[in-house]
Amino acid sequence: MNTRPGNPRTPEENAPAGHQPHPHDQKSWRTSHLPELPKRELQVLLDIPSCWYNQQKLPIPKDCDWPILWEYIDRHGLSGIAGSLALDDLADFPKEIDQAATHRYFSNQLYYEQAVRCCSMVQEAAQKHNIPVTAMKGPAISFQGYKDNGTRSFCDIDLFSDKLASIQTIREELQSPLIKASANQNPLEKLGESECLSFRLENWELEFRYPFDPPANPIEPMFDVLTGNKEQLLQIPTKPNDIIDPDPSTHLIFIIQHMAVHHLFSRFFWFLDLAVLIREQVDRMDFQKIEKELDRIGQRNAAAVATAFCKKHIDPHIPCFTPKLPAWNYPIMNRCANPRDIANGRFGIYHKNTWRKILGYLYGIIGFYIIEDPVRAFFPLGFGTRWTLHRMKNSLGITGTKTALNFLTGTSTRLVLYPIARLTSWLTCLKTKANN
Repeated sequence: MNTRPGNPRTPEENAPAGHQPHPHDQKSWRTSHLPELPKRELQVLLDIPSCWYNQQKLPIPKDCDWPILWEYIDRHGLSGIAGSLALDDLADFPKEIDQAATHRYFSNQLYYEQAVRCCSMVQEAAQKHNIPVTAMKGPAISFQGYKDNGTRSFCDIDLFSDKLASIQTIREELQSPLIKASANQNPLEKLGESECLSFRLENWELEFRYPFDPPANPIEPMFDVLTGNKEQLLQIPTKPNDIIDPDPSTHLIFIIQHMAVHHLFSRFFWFLDLAVLIREQVDRMDFQKIEKELDRIGQRNAAAVATAFCKKHIDPHIPCFTPKLPAWNYPIMNRCANPRDIANGRFGIYHKNTWRKILGYLYGIIGFYIIEDPVRAFFPLGFGTRWTLHRMKNSLGITGTKTALNFLTGTSTRLVLYPIARLTSWLTCLKTKANN
């Protein structure tokens, strides 16, 4: 069955009745508590995105441990991809797996249509009040990259606007209930994420961020990429689906940052996101600009690791970014993108075991240093230190550029966390060599 534009599948005949979440929709991303996948099952997990991307038959060995393999497929966000393969007769799954995968595919379609409807309502409100707004990831990556709205699952919608007042205007126009606001969070909650305002619309959580407001507050490094592209990215949407069609170059950089900074490459579908976005939007991308921005925000090596994974496991023809070497953290970055460690969620924060949770949060704290391009001198402060510094100031309600505070806090942070990051990296890679 053709999945390319012009012949979309329709879910009406095969979709589950109603809009109640399927039990599979309620699972977490945790995999570290599951039995470790044998080598052949791991290869199947790796082959699923590759075979869908290249429209090839999925090789399935005999006597697979399907109950455990399905847990990994579903928790890594690949069940919609598996459903697409089954519907295209590109995978011979056992009956129960086939049914579960196709069910997820059609439920993804329904959820995508609901999400697009929400985005259209936001776009109408933004047009009415002349407010610039755009979406990233989620429905935007489905629209720009996958071109098959049953393949990619997502649980919320990430949007950006110019200032908090604009988002409040949109919420009032839509009469949507507030879920959370950074102004109401305690210091610990503020330490965990950037400034945002979330409200519910049609049972979807819309998570709005306003990184340019107030302008006196130094922008969070994660959103530094948006500053140089504000005019292209934040515009008043006028055409249908404008809101889910952001500037592809900025979108690509943002996805690389998200998968590296927030998750240390701990999910397979983010690599597929990169591959499909580049394939479908390459003519609209400015790779010279992308490389310049990656250098500016210290993410060249993260992009190199991510695209090298895509080249090896998804698309051998994908353009790759050249790493900036030598770099002390490049070995551990490659370790974070090792298929078995991704499958097991080794470097993620989604764990049930207490010890694994502690390790996961440790990697989260020092992760800013693990994924930044190494700074050649102590000053100026690099990406990792600036990120940590911004979060600390945000949690304490400190605004504005205070040079003395930045110097003292930034210096002490780098003196403590940077050595821990280097030691952890060395020990992790040493253990890897010993195991090999």
